[in-house]
Amino acid sequence: MKNNKERIIYVTKVISISFSISLLLFLLYFFYLRPSHMEFSVVNSQNYTQKKISFDSINFKKNDVIVLSDSRLIELDLDYLNTINLSIGGETSKTLNHRIKNYDFQDSSLIILSIGLNDLLFSYTEKKTRKNLKKLLDHLCSKTQHSDLFICKIPPINVDGFFFDKEEVNNNISSLNLFFDSINLKNNNRKKVIYFDELISSNKSLKMEYSYDGIHFNNKGIENLKSILLKEIKHE
Repeated sequence: MKNNKERIIYVTKVISISFSISLLLFLLYFFYLRPSHMEFSVVNSQNYTQKKISFDSINFKKNDVIVLSDSRLIELDLDYLNTINLSIGGETSKTLNHRIKNYDFQDSSLIILSIGLNDLLFSYTEKKTRKNLKKLLDHLCSKTQHSDLFICKIPPINVDGFFFDKEEVNNNISSLNLFFDSINLKNNNRKKVIYFDELISSNKSLKMEYSYDGIHFNNKGIENLKSILLKEIKHE
C-alpha cells in the first residue's frame, strides 16, 4: 500500500514537472522565438526570394504609386495610376524595413503603406510592433523627400488562430492605429492616414462580406479599398 502511494506521488511529480517544462518551452517560443522563426520562414521561402529579386531591379519614377504591404494588398491595382505593387505575403514591419534598403525611391513620390498585422499574428507584442513600425517609417522617410505617404490604418480580423485570439489582436490593432495618428514624418515628407471604416462591423471586426477567410480581402474588399484610396489620392 505504501509503495503504491509513493509511486502515485512520484508519477504525479513527474507529470507536474513535465507540464511545467512544456509550458515554459511554449512561453519561451511564443514570446521570444516565434516572431523570428516565422519571419525566417517567410524571407527564406521561394516565393519571397523570387519576388524580392524581381522588385530589387525596379527603377522607380516620380509618377509611380508605390504600394508597400503584405498579402492583404497583393491584388491592389489603382487602375489608371501607374501602380508598382511591392507587397509580399507574410511581410512584417521588420522584414519590410530590411527589404526597402535596396530601393531608390524618387523624391515627391506617392507611397501607400499598409503593414503591421503580421507582426501581431506572429506574436510580436504591441509595444515591439510600434518600435518596428517607427524604425520602418524613419527608414522610409530617409530614402525620399517631399513625398506623400498614405499610411493605411490596419483593418481588424474576424477569425481566431492557434497562436492568436481575435479580440486581443483587434485590441492591439486599435492601439497601433492610434499610433499612426500620432507619428511625425521626417525629411519634409507628408503623412495622410487612411481609414477603411466601411470594412468594419459594429463589433469592431472585419465584415465577412469583404473577406474570404476573416483576414484577407475578397474581390469586393479589394474594390472597396481601391475606391477609398483613389478618392484620397485625387484630393491631394
